[in-house]
Amino acid sequence: MTYSDLTRRVERKLKRIRRKQQLRATAIMLAMLLVLSGILYLVGVHVARPWLDKLDKVEASTLISTTTVTIGPGDTLWHVARDRYPDMDPREAVYQIRQLNPGMNPGALQVGQAIIVPEVG
Repeated sequence: MTYSDLTRRVERKLKRIRRKQQLRATAIMLAMLLVLSGILYLVGVHVARPWLDKLDKVEASTLISTTTVTIGPGDTLWHVARDRYPDMDPREAVYQIRQLNPGMNPGALQVGQAIIVPEVG
């Protein structure tokens, strides 16, 4: 057996050992991730439960009636609020419209886009 053969054997064994160590470390990290995600889920459910209970108890009388408005050329939320609610502060009307349309970008309204607004009462 020559020195280079011995070196190759040792290098192969070291590679196997490193692979085993990497697999063990990966398995441990995956197990830890699974445990951590389970803990976060349980904590999230526990923390969110009171709010969800409150949402279940919302009475129908507190819900407001709504209608749909189609955006025209040059319309903004301010224009819609001012035109539909002349007796209301436009800032309050815009706030209510934005609450009814979560995720809507007021700066990117498209012609023909339908938005939900409170019913004029």
